[in-house]
Amino acid sequence: MALAPNAVALIDVTQQRARLYRVGAGLGVALLVLFVSPFLFAQDFALVAIAFFAIGAVALIVLALCLLRTITCPNCNLALVQYAFANVAYGKWLSWLLEVKECPSCGRSGNSPGARLKAV
Repeated sequence: MALAPNAVALIDVTQQRARLYRVGAGLGVALLVLFVSPFLFAQDFALVAIAFFAIGAVALIVLALCLLRTITCPNCNLALVQYAFANVAYGKWLSWLLEVKECPSCGRSGNSPGARLKAV
């Protein structure tokens, strides 16, 4: 399918870019909580350090799974982040995800009628 020169990125048309940024910010906070826990442990705050580590680890796992599964094509429900990790060159997944104009599975483009099917 030939795309128009002014084709919009699929993640923008489906309004999922904000979700990507929110999950990314959450992953950053979860990592920060994980990194703070050893310093708390060293200062004899063992119970607080264990709680921070547990909360950070659970949040990291849940948010990573959320990132992998919630950003999808509105037509065929292909998990775009998971596809990018598996099929795009190492280190290029994020730029691919932000720039992809059509779904690699079904060919739905950002300018296709009905592309705004999925609400945030």
